[in-house]
Amino acid sequence: MAYWYPPGTGLAPAPAAPTGGVGAVIAAAVTAVWAVTVTVALQVVGWLVDQVLITTGSAAPGWAYPVGAVANAALVAVPAVLLATLARAPGVRAAG
Repeated sequence: MAYWYPPGTGLAPAPAAPTGGVGAVIAAAVTAVWAVTVTVALQVVGWLVDQVLITTGSAAPGWAYPVGAVANAALVAVPAVLLATLARAPGVRAAG
């Protein structure tokens, strides 16, 4: 039930305290940088290994690419899920 307070009487309730802080925003930014860094690093390593194998006349085994993709997904998803579940600020939870 909403209450009406006459303007200028000072009876209006105090604004709610923020539920998040600078730490949550920093955690979201670090998680984003982590996701990009891990993805680029794994792609570069996979490409280099593939190039070395091509140069030597070999081919990468068929399971190598799915394993790399699952490793990438796990390394990116764990911090994102932690951020989404542990953060209190709604915006940060949505970013996780």
